[in-house]
Amino acid sequence: MGGMVISATIGTGVLVAAGALPAGEFWATWSVWWTGDAMGVLFIAPLLLAARSARLPRGSPVLRGAEALLLLGGTATITLVATHSSVDLLFLVVPFLIWAAFRFQLLGAAPCALTASIVAITAGAVGSGPFAGQDLLGKMVILQAFNGTVALTALLLSAVITERNQTLQALQEACDDLTEALTQLAPDRPLTTLPPRPDPTPARTNGGPTHRTSDDA
Repeated sequence: MGGMVISATIGTGVLVAAGALPAGEFWATWSVWWTGDAMGVLFIAPLLLAARSARLPRGSPVLRGAEALLLLGGTATITLVATHSSVDLLFLVVPFLIWAAFRFQLLGAAPCALTASIVAITAGAVGSGPFAGQDLLGKMVILQAFNGTVALTALLLSAVITERNQTLQALQEACDDLTEALTQLAPDRPLTTLPPRPDPTPARTNGGPTHRTSDDA
C-alpha cells in the first residue's frame, strides 16, 4: 500500500508542478491514481497468480464447471443489482465471495472479486446506486471501501481454506506413511488386530475387592 501512496503522490505532484493540473484538483486526481494502482495490486495480481498455477484436474465433473460459471454470473448479477438500487445492498456480494473461496479457493475467488469491482467502478462512473449525488472524492471513498472489503474477504478466506486443505493433505500422507511402515514391520499381522483389553470388572477375594486382569481370566 505504501508504494501506491508514493506513486499517486509523486505522479499527481508532478502534474500540478508542471501546470497540467490545477492545485485544487490534487486530491481528486490523487484518489483516482491511487484507485488504479490499488486495482492492480488487489485484483489483477491475484488473478494472474491463480491463472498461472491453475490446473484442470482430470475427470472433473461437468457440474463443477457449471457451478463456476453460475458463481461468476451470480456475482456479476448481484453486484449489478446492488449498484443500481436506491437501497444499500452491496453486502449481498459477500456470500458469493465466500462461496467461491470455499469451493474454488483463489482460482474462483479472484475472478469473482474482479468482476464485482469492475461492475462497481462502472456504477461509480455513471453515478448510480450508492454513488448517486456524490462528488469525485466521495465516489472514490465508497469505491475503495467496497473494493477493499471484496478483495480482503476473497483473498484472506481463500488463503485460510487453502492452508486447511494442505494441512489435511499432509496429515493424510503422514497416516499413509505410518500405515505402510507398520505393515512392513509386521507383514503377517493385520493392522486391525488389537491386543485384548483387560477386564475392568472388579473381582472379590478374601482380602477385599481386587481388579481382574486378562491373565487372571
